[in-house]
Amino acid sequence: MKAGLPKKYAQMGFKKGWRLYKASLSKRKFQSKIKIRSVKKIVKRKKSSRARKVYRKAKSNTLLMTALGAGLYGAGRQYMSDKLAPLTNKIPLGEYSDEAGMLILNYALAKGKIPFINKLRLTKDFGKAGMTIEMARIGAGFAAQALNKNSTVSGSNQSFH
Repeated sequence: MKAGLPKKYAQMGFKKGWRLYKASLSKRKFQSKIKIRSVKKIVKRKKSSRARKVYRKAKSNTLLMTALGAGLYGAGRQYMSDKLAPLTNKIPLGEYSDEAGMLILNYALAKGKIPFINKLRLTKDFGKAGMTIEMARIGAGFAAQALNKNSTVSGSNQSFH
């Protein structure tokens, strides 16, 4: 819009034209109705990315892998236990320190925290099987202690050793 007085009021002269123009503006404010139009939202197109190829690993038989991991764990447990003996002797759990040390090692294997080995799928199954075996050994030890305490009090035979 151009700045200045409209042509209709400019013909009347400077002073009179501005006076009438301002008066007409104040009348317009009160007399005219303001029309509010509804605003339509513009629908924008969603951005689409390029199609990507999805590579999936072939699923292995988990039961077979767990059984294989447990077998390998059983074969190498004593060797690993002997290698970890200097560290596990420092754990203050008494006769369960060996199981606790092996449990920590198996947890690290199952979670993939050991570098270079964590790329193999079998190591995770190996770690899961080892954790299960170590928890079973700890549970069996606690149960044997509880049965020994009960058997000495009750006087029953001690064939559970």
